[in-house]
Amino acid sequence: MKRTLIENLRIVWAITAKDLIDALKNKNIITLVITCVLVVITYRYLPALTAEDGPPTLLVYDEAESQFAAALWESSALAYYGYPSKAVMLDYLSNGEVPELGLVIPAGFDAAVAAGNLPQLQGYALDLFDDADVLALKRSVEDEFAYLLGVPVLISVERIPLQVESGGLTVMPALGFVFVSLIVGMLVIPHMMIEERERKTIDALMVSPASSMQIILSKALTGLIYTLIVLSVALAFNWALIEHAWLFLLAGGLGALFSIALGILLGLGIQTRQQLILWAWVALIPLMLPVFFSLMDDLFPEWLILISRWIPTAAMFRVFRTSMVTTIPLEYFAPQLLILLVSAVLLLLVDVGLIRRLDR
Repeated sequence: MKRTLIENLRIVWAITAKDLIDALKNKNIITLVITCVLVVITYRYLPALTAEDGPPTLLVYDEAESQFAAALWESSALAYYGYPSKAVMLDYLSNGEVPELGLVIPAGFDAAVAAGNLPQLQGYALDLFDDADVLALKRSVEDEFAYLLGVPVLISVERIPLQVESGGLTVMPALGFVFVSLIVGMLVIPHMMIEERERKTIDALMVSPASSMQIILSKALTGLIYTLIVLSVALAFNWALIEHAWLFLLAGGLGALFSIALGILLGLGIQTRQQLILWAWVALIPLMLPVFFSLMDDLFPEWLILISRWIPTAAMFRVFRTSMVTTIPLEYFAPQLLILLVSAVLLLLVDVGLIRRLDR
């Protein structure tokens, strides 16, 4: 049994090694991989690039409707947003895509200023932003406060972690991760299979000692390696955001297997590259829709949101976002990983069955 297992692994790796080398010689695959790398880099910095120029954003909870809050609202040097409670203010703060400052104005603040006491306020900022950016934001707000009050103001800033359901800065990178996982997985292997048909090497593979399972496993392993290369680049550029690299790579690996299984299905049924690009986009649209549904749960019926959460792409998206949060409850990633695993295994088994039919 041990010898049989080693022999099987050798066959799988021999086919995989051949496919890896062939992929390096395929300009379509290299172009695809480079494009996907550029996509994840762009998605990482897109929130900052698209942020509108303007005054610093200040999110305020005013405990006693102070006159100072009214002055802040009229100030043109700050983008002022008021909230009815500290919890609501912190919730909105956690959804920010650029550095923002949350602030609590305590009851009796106006009286303290009138009595000549040195005001000190409690501020909040997300811990995923750079210290230098938060410090610059804090100083800008302090300068405006000093101008309005006529006395220096000190703000003590507490850094708060992202919550699991937070939006903001986690959304665009996670969308990029899902997109490139699908694109690389769905297109690398079919491109190779089309080239194998053109060179007639697929015929030699079908009559080789390799079984249908070994062929599928080697194709899946090749696609997985290339997808993980792209995701590793994404991890490097998003290192400041990713709190749990193991969860990120696990979600990426299982998501890649799912998309690779879809790619093998495309490769088995499509004869030309033009058809491949067309059908890949046809498949991509319904796969990405559940991801967008999960972001707009207040606009769609609850039953549609519940169904969309069982779609592998939406599950992948949620785990990617969860990997950026410090505290990760098991229920926020374990069911999603199971969905990805089961979907990938079932599709790969379908691929094996189709290969066997072609072999006959």
